[in-house]
Amino acid sequence: NRSSVEDVFNISSIIFEKYAKIFIEIFGGNQYKRTSNQINPKLNTKNKSNKCSHQDLYSLLWTIYALAKTIYPLTINDLIASFHLLISSFFLLFMIIGIYF
Repeated sequence: NRSSVEDVFNISSIIFEKYAKIFIEIFGGNQYKRTSNQINPKLNTKNKSNKCSHQDLYSLLWTIYALAKTIYPLTINDLIASFHLLISSFFLLFMIIGIYF
């Protein structure tokens, strides 16, 4: 159904917009800004394999959220449930960071 696909897209757009704002508020930086080292890792002269960049965190967090949506498919059409799932993804990442750092 075209209407339901549009609804899902609208919800995803709203959630992604909120995600970007929350991410910048918490972690700072600009997730859209890429350095030459991020575009081409071979340009990086130092070995930074043990560090996680803003872009890595940004991608990881959105991937966690996307995977959670596959586990809880009923959240696809629900804006509030999708937002709660997004916040839960941030919380999970903070728990993981707290364990290892």
